[in-house]
Amino acid sequence: MSYFQHSTELPAWVGMPPNEWRTDWLKWSVDLSTVRPTDAEAEQLPYISNEDIESWTGRML
Repeated sequence: MSYFQHSTELPAWVGMPPNEWRTDWLKWSVDLSTVRPTDAEAEQLPYISNEDIESWTGRML
């Protein structure tokens, strides 16, 4: 359940998501990992840290 789903004052950039879409807060949708992956795990899925993300755009470097 999100703030925007229940707010009467939506920002202009927020459209109304379809009712069948899930709209949870990001912090409730992901698990924080504080340990580095093993080499075997890194081969399966790349490790992405905040240093790999460009500021303001969110693009991967």
